[in-house]
Amino acid sequence: MSHAQAPRPLAPAGTGPLAEPVLESAPFALEISRFACRCGAQGDSCQPYHGFWQYLRLLGLGKTMSGFSAEFVAAIRQAAQTHLGPSFRILISGCADYSAYAHVLAGCAGLSAQPRVTALDLCATPLILSRWYARRHGGDLAAVCSDILDHRHPGGYELILTSSFLGYFPPARRAELFSRYAALLAPGGRLIFTTRLRPGAEDQLVPFGPDQKEALVRTVVDSLTELSGRGLDRREAAQLAAAYADLCASYPVNGDASLRRLAEAAGLLWLDCDRRRSEAARPGVTGPTVGAAEYLFVTLGRPA
Repeated sequence: MSHAQAPRPLAPAGTGPLAEPVLESAPFALEISRFACRCGAQGDSCQPYHGFWQYLRLLGLGKTMSGFSAEFVAAIRQAAQTHLGPSFRILISGCADYSAYAHVLAGCAGLSAQPRVTALDLCATPLILSRWYARRHGGDLAAVCSDILDHRHPGGYELILTSSFLGYFPPARRAELFSRYAALLAPGGRLIFTTRLRPGAEDQLVPFGPDQKEALVRTVVDSLTELSGRGLDRREAAQLAAAYADLCASYPVNGDASLRRLAEAAGLLWLDCDRRRSEAARPGVTGPTVGAAEYLFVTLGRPA
């Protein structure tokens, strides 16, 4: 749906503000990922991630919004409450599924400012899921299949959200990313994001180790009884879990110092930064996306 179309009304507060029908959407996500997921320059596909992510969430092995749902909803609500205009323009930068959009609806429910949301991702699968969710829960959503570094928007956004996205960028590309965010923000707009903290060289990808991959596959297969009748058999689950572990890797962020330098160079104000712990998605499983870790929950702003 484009912004030019009349949006459906938002669901009122108190009717399941974080309603995420993952039981229903997980088989749908797997189905559409088979044809909608993109292939990278090396021929690798994001299908093991976008197609399997909601099953990992169902099994307690995937942490949506880096495990900080309540914090994101509160931050979105605070930003919306301070916005004076009737239309509140929001960019979701990078989507795993529809969860970020669900958080926006929850954060803005009952407020006078109506969110006009753009969901942006390189892959069509999470955008299809976001539109699927919007048809059921309302709101004003435009889906854009694009690289964030190529995205432009006249007038800018009052709020940009992203979660565990910075790790996809090596240090040499992060300044470009922050500059693009600064250019996309309207005067007085905010950028809210989380990023996992890791030791080690920031220009070296951190993948799942062999033992971590084995533990993830074993846990998924052992937990399949929890997904009875959900369109996933033992063999496919093992294949998807292994492919997910092979695909997922990220560049470390060591601390807030490098982020402060990036923000300053982009002309963004450092408004808030909390260091918080996100527990393991499930005991006994570790890895770049599922293990317990320290995170930064950061709010930056463009000067008014």
